Amino acid sequence: MFGPSVGSLSYYPIGTKIRVPSGWGPYHYGIVAEPTLGAQTVVHNTKGKGVQRTTLEEFSGGQPIEVKQTPRSYGDGNTILLRAKSQIGKPYDLFSANCEHFVNWAIEGSPRSEQLAFV
Repeated sequence: MFGPSVGSLSYYPIGTKIRVPSGWGPYHYGIVAEPTLGAQTVVHNTKGKGVQRTTLEEFSGGQPIEVKQTPRSYGDGNTILLRAKSQIGKPYDLFSANCEHFVNWAIEGSPRSEQLAFV
């Protein structure tokens, strides 16, 4: 389904840019992927683990999920997701390859982190 909720479960379009509060300041960003075994998944870049795919529940850690950008079309969402998945296994680097760099690169082709502008 193309929409944010069905009953008590949340479903987001493939390629959607989401974020959750990290608990210590900046936000943690990810790209929504297709469901696996009934659970929606997210591709994201995490310190110590690099780019990985986890369940939406693991990604959010119980924090509220904020939708930052949805793809213009199903095709755009698939393109974003293919780019994101191509980076699985790549390492995390706070200053050049953090979670925000990663999602912006997957969506726009340009790795940037607005959160680092304030550091």
